[in-house]
Amino acid sequence: AGTQFLRLNTAKTPLNNLKFRKALMLATDSQSIVEHIMKGEQKPAGTLVPPGMGLPEKNPIYDPVEASRLFEEALAEMGMMRSTIPAITLSYVDCERMQMIAEVLVDNWKSAFGIDIVQEGTTNTLFYDKLFNQDYEIAAGSWFADYFDPM
Repeated sequence: AGTQFLRLNTAKTPLNNLKFRKALMLATDSQSIVEHIMKGEQKPAGTLVPPGMGLPEKNPIYDPVEASRLFEEALAEMGMMRSTIPAITLSYVDCERMQMIAEVLVDNWKSAFGIDIVQEGTTNTLFYDKLFNQDYEIAAGSWFADYFDPM
């Protein structure tokens, strides 16, 4: 069992704002990713430990209306407008499936907030260098259980 997730670098603006991060989460249609890209027996995970590992399951919430409200509040708190949001890049190891997931995420966030997110697919080496040096805004990640026990 495993989970794919996004790392958000909270040392960088605007990702240092909790409402901005929550808005991104609420504008992410995880069910669509599972149905149209993963195309398997997967379920959207609301926690890092994947569904089916014996812990209570928490479904992710997709709520574009609430996401938009939080996004506007975040902009007000940060004294920003859409046009002044610093560039945000979504980094991932370049493979076909992750590129398709990135495209859905970018589309979700563009539809909800009218902002552009840059997609950056790289080699394993470059990607992990970025993570190690914290040189990213949003980075894809995954976690797979070594054995069937959530500990």
